[in-house]
Parts: sequence; structure tokens; C-alpha cells
Amino acid sequence: MQFYEFALFLKSHPLPVDETLDAIAADEARWDAQFAATDEDKLSALVAAVEHEIDTGETLSMFDERGTFIERP
Repeated sequence: MQFYEFALFLKSHPLPVDETLDAIAADEARWDAQFAATDEDKLSALVAAVEHEIDTGETLSMFDERGTFIERP
């Protein structure tokens, strides 16, 4: 269900006119380089912390039951 909600969000928020596919590719390359340089133990700890927050209900949904994005202060 979360994937469907996210797809609805993406559909309703198209790319900005000034954002080109080249700019997106460059941004993805920067992210790839950052992840490649990230210590595996630190990344694993981050993943475990996020999974714990999700499992214990410490997170808030980004979308309501109809797939509408929820803006929070």
C-alpha cells in the first residue's frame, strides 16, 4: 500500500519545468558516490534505526487513506 501511495504522490507532483533529465542524472551520480563512500556499518545502523522506528510505530504516514500527501508543520 505504501508503494501505491507514493506512486500517487509522484503522479500528482511532476518534475519541475527547470529540472532536466541531465540534472537528475548528475544528482543520482552524486548520491551514488556518496553511498559508495559510506561506511557499511554506519549505513547498516541507520537502516536498523529506521526499521525500528517503523516497527514500533514511531513514524507518521506521508499520505492519508486516499493517497493524498499530508503536509505537517
